[in-house]
Amino acid sequence: MRWAVYNFLFAVAYVAMLPRFWWRMRRRGGYRNRFSDRFGR
Repeated sequence: MRWAVYNFLFAVAYVAMLPRFWWRMRRRGGYRNRFSDRFGR
């Protein structure tokens, strides 16, 4: 039961932080140019 609660809270926190991640990527720039490098291409 504890594992399910942890996973649920983690998912909620991640979704809540997505706007911050998006804003950070937009502000930094160059994220889309190097996107394939992040997956080893």
